[in-house]
Amino acid sequence: MNDFYDSGLGGQDPVIQKKETKKVFSIIGFGAAAVIAVQILFGVLAGLLIKNAVLPEDFFDLGGWNYYLYAVAVYVVSFSAGIAILYRTCSKREKNACVNERPGAGFVILSLAVVFTMVYFGSVISNVINVLFSAVGNLESSQSIPELTGAADTVGFFVLTVVIAPFIEEFFYRKLITGTLARWGWRTALLLGSLLFASSHGNIEQFCYTFTVGLVFGYVYLYTGRLGYSVLLHALLNFIGGFLTNLVNSFLADPAVSQGMQDIYDKISSYSMGAEALRSLGELLPSALPAIIAGAVIQSLSLGLTLSGAVTLLFFRKRIRLLPGPSKLEKKEIGDTVFLSPGIAVFFLLAVVALALSFAQTAG
Repeated sequence: MNDFYDSGLGGQDPVIQKKETKKVFSIIGFGAAAVIAVQILFGVLAGLLIKNAVLPEDFFDLGGWNYYLYAVAVYVVSFSAGIAILYRTCSKREKNACVNERPGAGFVILSLAVVFTMVYFGSVISNVINVLFSAVGNLESSQSIPELTGAADTVGFFVLTVVIAPFIEEFFYRKLITGTLARWGWRTALLLGSLLFASSHGNIEQFCYTFTVGLVFGYVYLYTGRLGYSVLLHALLNFIGGFLTNLVNSFLADPAVSQGMQDIYDKISSYSMGAEALRSLGELLPSALPAIIAGAVIQSLSLGLTLSGAVTLLFFRKRIRLLPGPSKLEKKEIGDTVFLSPGIAVFFLLAVVALALSFAQTAG
């Protein structure tokens, strides 16, 4: 990369440049805030309709098609609102902000491994935080992914998590937000872009690993200059870690299967594996064995990718470059220009509201 694009900010009076910089950050904040605001609004309205018996009490149960229709509607409407705010300002990002490499399959595989490593580290951190919350105030934030992996509507789950979410989220957070923030350097783009991405999920469990994963998605996007790579990585993560796990969990959650496995386990534990238990095992295995094997394969694949990602980061850490941008953001300006800009401030206020609602939902 020889020259960065002309951001329109260079050569201006410092006061005017700071004002324009704050304006861009504020617009980004308002766009991200719109996504959270619409989702909160939909949730409140749906809650009121359930309370007034307009909608059934089990409306939010994940086993039915109505939940997925609702989720897709919220997704499309909320992100459409955010895109409408950001598009005019953020869609004209020049490709010179990226390296524009065209890596092959090896890069995708290694990047996917790093993604799983970052999920692991982020999940460890989130578990520690949740334990601290539980110990101090007996608080627990609701978590979406573990709940979703028990969903019965396989088609709806696939469409939402593997098709819709990766494309919309990568377009919004990577192309529009991270690509625009690259004007102030990759470090700023990755940190703030991932922070907005993670905070928008509205719960502690997802915050930590979506932040670490967002760093990888953002770096891949800036390195390649092509949205397809980060969309593919996002879709593969959700497919392996969510969809495939959902298939196994849905089967093993069947009362007959789970009770049968528990009975056999109890027999083995008590060393009373008699003829009756052996017969039960023979009846259960033909139906349960494929799911058990699939679960073992998925766990082995996830573990292998996680370990491979750690090795990849260790050996390639010196090749990771965080390139500067044409505009410079002084450290003393970060607080006022970035986090105190109206849009960013509103975003984090709404993120806190969403987090509080997740705690309230668990408590309720």
